[in-house]
Amino acid sequence: MNVHVCVIKDPQEREKHGGYKYLLTDGATSWSAYRTDKGFEAFLQRGGLKLKRGSWSPILNKQIEDRYFWRLSDIPDLDECISYQDLCNGGLVTCYSHAAEDTVTIYRPNPNAKQVYNPLPLKAHIEYQRVYG
Repeated sequence: MNVHVCVIKDPQEREKHGGYKYLLTDGATSWSAYRTDKGFEAFLQRGGLKLKRGSWSPILNKQIEDRYFWRLSDIPDLDECISYQDLCNGGLVTCYSHAAEDTVTIYRPNPNAKQVYNPLPLKAHIEYQRVYG
């Protein structure tokens, strides 16, 4: 997917969008969002991503592929992936990111796969939201 980045600079305008400063979209679909600079910068760093000029908004310099997995063995080149915590289906879980030259593949655990979809405790979720938005 070709992800566009909408940066909402005005704090009053952000409130109309749930407090988010960075909205990542694929066409008319919101794909991800960040309330803080730290959260957005961590996303960029994991994939070696940079912003480039798009026709109507900045876009990412690489294509994003977003996949669910049922077992860790479903992830090719797992040893080359970066593991991190992120939101998936409302829970804070361990996800994986693999950066290639032109593509970043993000692997999220399938919420029905109980052996890999293990949300972290509420306290960790609250802290994540405070820091990364």
